[in-house]
Amino acid sequence: LAEGSTLKLSDGSSSVALASGRSSIDGILKANGQFLLINDKGIDIGSTAKVSANNFVASALGINPSVVGSGLLMQDGVSARAFYLNEEAVGDTPEGRDAVLTAFRQSTVNVKSSAKIESASNGYVILAGGTINQAGTINTPKGQALLAAGADVYLKPAFAQAMRGFSAEVNPLYVIGANAGFDDPWVALSRGADANAVTNSGSISAAFGNITLVGHEITQAGLLSASTSSTANGSIRLLARDQVNDRGAG
Repeated sequence: LAEGSTLKLSDGSSSVALASGRSSIDGILKANGQFLLINDKGIDIGSTAKVSANNFVASALGINPSVVGSGLLMQDGVSARAFYLNEEAVGDTPEGRDAVLTAFRQSTVNVKSSAKIESASNGYVILAGGTINQAGTINTPKGQALLAAGADVYLKPAFAQAMRGFSAEVNPLYVIGANAGFDDPWVALSRGADANAVTNSGSISAAFGNITLVGHEITQAGLLSASTSSTANGSIRLLARDQVNDRGAG
């Protein structure tokens, strides 16, 4: 995505790329349709922010160009990345490691305490980045709240209307090791202090919907609530893993 560009999706929604520095939301953001905020320098949603949209996506990873044309809901399986930090993995050299780690460390999404994010009924809120820190309040009635931490994020829409939201997988930050001729040349850098981690210390509610947290490390120190009735199911999914098989594909 070009710096400062605005892309119109097929349904008329907006996707905004602000690549010159971190993006910050501190006031009211309201959209009648879908709103995508994409900035690989990172995104901060301040304590006075109030975000409301049918669907809201805040990604500190770049968006796959094919998703711009087809939309997130048109992905047909976990085979191509919806979001990624690097289009191609770099070689495992000191210079390569420094460059990708610097980019990874700034690709964070931070939601401050008292911030409020909500989707419309049956909508979704997606936060994607190398690290996700969520301390605010997210509400997605009959929809999904998805917090995904990694260098690559793969999304697959539900196979049935009764199953709310996307299933998601993530990759860590990879470099290509010196043993590239062997079966497993990949080296995961996002470990220890640089782990692709999701932390929720706030409140996330998805009445009759789904809440999914996925990353190498998951810290659940807040409230997660997904109610269920006899006709509508609710679910909470905590997936503390990465290294999906499709490494850097798509």
